[in-house]
Amino acid sequence: MYRKFAAAVVLLVASLLLFSATASVTKAQQPTKFGKLLGRVPSGANTLVMLDVDGIRNSLFARNTPADQKPGRKHTNRYVFGAKELDRAVLASDIDLTEFCPVWETALVETNTPPVLADLAQRQGGRMEQLGSMQAIWLPSNGYVVPFDSQLIGVRFPADRQFVAQWANHPPLEGTNTLSPYLKDAARYPENAGTQIIMALDLEHAVDPGAVRQNLETTNAIKGKDVNLDQLAQVMASIRGVTLGILVTTNISGSLRIDFNEDVRIMEDFAKSLILEKLSSFGATVDEFYQWDVRVTENTLFLSGTLSIDGLRRIMMIIDPPTPNLGADGEESGEAATARKTLEYFDALQTLINDVKKPDPKRVVGTGEVAIWMDRYARKIDQLPILGVDEQLVDFAAMVAQSLRDMGVQYRGVGIEASKKSNNPRAQYYYGYRGHGGWNRWGGGYAGGYWGITGAEKALPASTIAKRVGRANVSGNRSDLWRQIDDDMAAARRELTKRYQIEF
Repeated sequence: MYRKFAAAVVLLVASLLLFSATASVTKAQQPTKFGKLLGRVPSGANTLVMLDVDGIRNSLFARNTPADQKPGRKHTNRYVFGAKELDRAVLASDIDLTEFCPVWETALVETNTPPVLADLAQRQGGRMEQLGSMQAIWLPSNGYVVPFDSQLIGVRFPADRQFVAQWANHPPLEGTNTLSPYLKDAARYPENAGTQIIMALDLEHAVDPGAVRQNLETTNAIKGKDVNLDQLAQVMASIRGVTLGILVTTNISGSLRIDFNEDVRIMEDFAKSLILEKLSSFGATVDEFYQWDVRVTENTLFLSGTLSIDGLRRIMMIIDPPTPNLGADGEESGEAATARKTLEYFDALQTLINDVKKPDPKRVVGTGEVAIWMDRYARKIDQLPILGVDEQLVDFAAMVAQSLRDMGVQYRGVGIEASKKSNNPRAQYYYGYRGHGGWNRWGGGYAGGYWGITGAEKALPASTIAKRVGRANVSGNRSDLWRQIDDDMAAARRELTKRYQIEF
């Protein structure tokens, strides 16, 4: 499993979790703006995200963007247009590269509004615990909140009590941190380049040349190219890491850099198409990447260009842990508070649904990319804060998330079925979809119908038939799914507007 993943991750992982600084940067200056936060990052992290939330909030772009163009800002644009109580944030994690899922995640935030712990625990549905000399809040989302001081708050997932107790009671590192050399270099960019968002992934020694060489056999970007595949595999396997930097001024611009130990100029003629193919195969692209410019230096590939608000949110979706809202919710209580929280939840749900529908089918390398985004957005829907939200809307959102996961399974099944049918030329194919019950059927749960095409018997290889039939089925099912969800969201909007007498 690892070998197959590593082969594709080499350039694709590049964007899955990181973001690097814009073009020219020196590495002499030590990070001071984020030094206090970096000194609390646990050892063993291979990913790092740094966000100058105050810098983004005060940029001309953010200040000139009307509120109605910042959809879902409290939950889905939290580090860009929301989170008024935060000034800076550092997110670090240890990603298992065999499955590309986090072993652990931490968020360290510098707040300008010191939270009252008892109130925070109540708002999050958690509980106060004493961990040695420190108090902490256990979260029902399987995490802990640790107040290192009144303005430095740490969050840890999962809720490993022993680890959190040691982390909370360990003295801070003064003027240094436990980051790897590659992540330390990435951490200097905000000081040197003024970049407000940095995302970096350390891939030193993570990739096997043999696995890369095998993966290149089916890589479209190099088909027909006069290139030595053994040499190319050796170069690609020398990857050190990936960094993506995002600068917010009057607009949003980004630069993705991929660093290698070997000379990468062998890739100059096909670098952009190769990068995009590998990123796309793991669902790590946004539409704007296809308009970005590529630049190749001796040991680094750069991809740079502008981003939209939607593109930035899509990128942030990759690394946004369910960090609790540290600010107070306001003065409302009772039905007024429920109405406001329900409206914010509905706004965020609508934004996420709109985002997951967006991948351009012409640019999708395979059904696996769509499956990844389906899973990712389902997870984000599950992570939306539900305390005080209308229960019917929460149940409906859970059913939407499950429908996205079901559709993701279908997209993955296309490749699996194609492989299974490769030795059976007279196979029948059926890809069923368990539809969702919808807003108007919330009381009875999901009980949708099934769609599918059967009886595919052609004089073509069975694997080819399976792919074609499978894609046709899931594409049709996907259209039915969006039509159903759009109808149900409209029904929910009407019902909630009537129920709470505010416009949803």
